[in-house]
Amino acid sequence: MPRVVVALVAAIACLIAATPVGGAAAAATKQPVVSVAGFSSVLTLDGRPVPTTGGVTPMVFPPSGNHAFTPQAPSWSFGDGNGSGTEQITYGSTLTEAWGYQLSSSVRAIIVGNVTENADLYCGTSKVTNYGQHIVAPTYQFHGSRSGVTNGCSYRTIIYFAFRHNQGGGGSGTLTAQWNWVITWV
Repeated sequence: MPRVVVALVAAIACLIAATPVGGAAAAATKQPVVSVAGFSSVLTLDGRPVPTTGGVTPMVFPPSGNHAFTPQAPSWSFGDGNGSGTEQITYGSTLTEAWGYQLSSSVRAIIVGNVTENADLYCGTSKVTNYGQHIVAPTYQFHGSRSGVTNGCSYRTIIYFAFRHNQGGGGSGTLTAQWNWVITWV
């Protein structure tokens, strides 16, 4: 199913879930729901922010906004001109999160050699885990997961990429991508 259709279905599910129902309603069974606040990324070459594909100025970083998951729609796809990713929650006796991220073809085209990637998960301002550093080809499907996430925290997933680039006379580049999310019970 194309990412656009999956994202549209998820957005419609969020809208339906957030729409209040008139009149009295029976108490709903508690089910875990995950809200992912907006996604954004920023690409810099030699310390200067770079417009995204099509000349659009970089997004506001860090991100704002939100997205909600339900057990019926447990995944979300997101992205911009710098790359695309997914976040998924596995529901059960323990909640588990898993993510993947792929650099866009336009970003991969300017990279010379390997990429050094490091990703962290934060609960508020406290680091929960480091998913481990990778030094790999820019075509790599970056990924990570963590079990035991809870509903008492505002999470942030932050991925940092460092690389050499071939623009102008060449130099150093970075890409930072972030998405924020919380788990609630409804």
